[in-house]
Amino acid sequence: MERRDAIRALATAMSGTTIALAGCSGNGGGDGVDIEQNVEYAAEQDEYVELSDITEEATQVNGSGGVAVSGVAENTSDNSAYIELVMTFVDSEGTTLGETSAFPKGSTSPNEPGEAAEFEAAIAESPENIAEYTIEVRAT
Repeated sequence: MERRDAIRALATAMSGTTIALAGCSGNGGGDGVDIEQNVEYAAEQDEYVELSDITEEATQVNGSGGVAVSGVAENTSDNSAYIELVMTFVDSEGTTLGETSAFPKGSTSPNEPGEAAEFEAAIAESPENIAEYTIEVRAT
């Protein structure tokens, strides 16, 4: 019976965290945990890729608390492009907590001109420790 109570308590705690992050889109809109979002483009690549529908959500990564970032990347150029999104997470003091990356179509398939593809990446870091993150957009 104690094990069942512990599982129920953990599920309740994680539900509260998920709700706190679910509405957060990098603009301070979350209740409780607030993660600021920044988007940077490598070498004028803002002409080639547009990001939209970016969300953060509490999740489990390798059995511990984490944060998943998802959204849509669109190739706005006239050429096929391999798109990589590198996310760097930092705490309130500016210390880097970790990095992860996502390829909207996978690392072996380019995004065709005008094509939009979903992406998702997760980091095994407690949402409460993350103050902000940056998405660096790279397209080749």
